[in-house]
Amino acid sequence: MKRGVITVYLSIVFLLLLSLVMVLLESVRVYIVGTMTERYADMAAEMVFASYVQPLAKRYDILAVDAGKNGENLDQFQLYLNMNLKGGSEKGRNFGMDGQVQEFRVEKMISVRDNSWKSLKDQIENYEKYALGESGVESLQDLISQLKGTGVSHEIEAYSEDLYTGGQAMDTADVEKERDTSQNMTDPRAGISRWIKSGLLDIVMGDQAVSARAVDISECSWQTGENKKQSILDSFSTYKEVTDVLNQQSVTERIARGLQDQKSQLWLNLYILDKFDDLCKRSEDWEKNGESVLKYEIEYILSGHETDRENLESAVTGIFTLRALLNLTYLYTSPEKGVSLQNIAAGINTLSAIPVVGQVLELLLMVCWASTEAIIDCAALTSGKKVPLMKNDSSWNLTMEQLITIAEKGGRASAYIRDGSKGLDYGQYLLILLLFISQEKKFIRMTQLMECNIRLTEGYEQFRFSECAAAADFSGEVQISEKFWRHPDQIVHRFYVEYGY
Repeated sequence: MKRGVITVYLSIVFLLLLSLVMVLLESVRVYIVGTMTERYADMAAEMVFASYVQPLAKRYDILAVDAGKNGENLDQFQLYLNMNLKGGSEKGRNFGMDGQVQEFRVEKMISVRDNSWKSLKDQIENYEKYALGESGVESLQDLISQLKGTGVSHEIEAYSEDLYTGGQAMDTADVEKERDTSQNMTDPRAGISRWIKSGLLDIVMGDQAVSARAVDISECSWQTGENKKQSILDSFSTYKEVTDVLNQQSVTERIARGLQDQKSQLWLNLYILDKFDDLCKRSEDWEKNGESVLKYEIEYILSGHETDRENLESAVTGIFTLRALLNLTYLYTSPEKGVSLQNIAAGINTLSAIPVVGQVLELLLMVCWASTEAIIDCAALTSGKKVPLMKNDSSWNLTMEQLITIAEKGGRASAYIRDGSKGLDYGQYLLILLLFISQEKKFIRMTQLMECNIRLTEGYEQFRFSECAAAADFSGEVQISEKFWRHPDQIVHRFYVEYGY
């Protein structure tokens, strides 16, 4: 009888201990499955974003996943999570170390444009830091320091004020009625004006071929207006013509603003120069980068026109304007060149002996000379030569006699290039012009080119940046089934995972 009692007692104790062990095993299993769910959710997100657009990564070193029109491609997350949870077996993992995805949601999809292009900016910065390192930053900062050192804003403002004040004084004096039209020397202003108006791009390019490619951006993800065509200094007859153009362009303000904003756009500008083509990049660079809808890509980012010719014309106009102002700054502060200007002003008209008339005529000849020199500079740059940011006597191309010759006969700008071994090249001048373009326009035009170029790749004809995800947030619930102990209620593990490039 006693033995039976002990047996029953031990059996009850054993059952209680077994129940405790089973509860503990089930608790551990539930905890492990929950922990594994978090890890497998991270893995599933990584698997989704591992399917990035390969031509975009290969050509531009930018990562983005094609999420589909309504983000349906991101639903692959659920498939990958189930695969991870089941361990590749329909029966599931041993001891029920798995779960069943009960609910799944894509909480948020972040495109490359969201958060002020944050993902794209971060990837560009990381790439450029790896590709160029400190040398690239130092070269750009040196270029900006050179531009600041020219003092172009201050000098052009002083020049414009002198010209306007002198012109007003000349109008008040009414000296035009007493002008002696006899001339001892040719006035080059009208001839240079006709030369420039005959076509700046044709004068600069000479015999060089200009690409006839065009692009249709109507199907691109994002749009921005093209730049208005810039007015240029092509008339030097009166002080009002010159001062009006200088005031309309607001070039000095744009330079000052561009220099202030350069820190936030430093990596972006270097990236554009690195990844996109321009007029003077070698043919092997084009072949390396792959087929492109446009040949002058950086020029497109600057201007946004649909044809290569229009973009190149706008880029040349921008460089011409910048060079004209820098040349004008040099002439305005050069005593040697000032003597030449005084001599020709005195030889053109006897009324130039009147101080106010002589001053205005000298300033008008100054801007005429600076603009003609700028055309020679553009011809040098587009042919692969270099031009110093700030000229000196040794790097100045045109003599006054050559200026008069051009005014009388016209001719090819390239014929007057003296040297092209020192200074900045065409790409570096484009880099300066990029400082004047807003970050938003640069990003939109850059992604337009990326889209159009990637669509040239087989299998990516419908590629759209707006349907790409740079990051996404996923959430859901995984039901954990019973194994070692019956659950009083359904046990569900809720997960939330964020992933992005």
